[in-house]
Amino acid sequence: MRCPKCGVNNDKVIDSRGISDDSGVRRRRECLNCSYRFTTVEEIVPEELHVVKRSGEREEYDRSKVRNGIVSACFKRPISAETIERIVDGITHRSTASSKTSGTSFPKSKV
Repeated sequence: MRCPKCGVNNDKVIDSRGISDDSGVRRRRECLNCSYRFTTVEEIVPEELHVVKRSGEREEYDRSKVRNGIVSACFKRPISAETIERIVDGITHRSTASSKTSGTSFPKSKV
């Protein structure tokens, strides 16, 4: 894993914990070059989940776009990063469950 501070690809895992719904692993890492500590999340990638845009265009589901949208909506509000992650986890979980019953695409309005 590349360090976000110095860019060196040399780190060690300090702590590993499962995510609450067992969909992945959260790892606390430390860069061996600059001693910067950072968190990474490893998660199961759903089977080619797509979002159908209003124009009818299909786009691959991107969890980071959902998270960034929620972060910007919660700007200057007292909402923790953990709460935002739980919200994104819930949206991803519901979207994945919905795609299992109705195919691998879902309308953007349902996100």
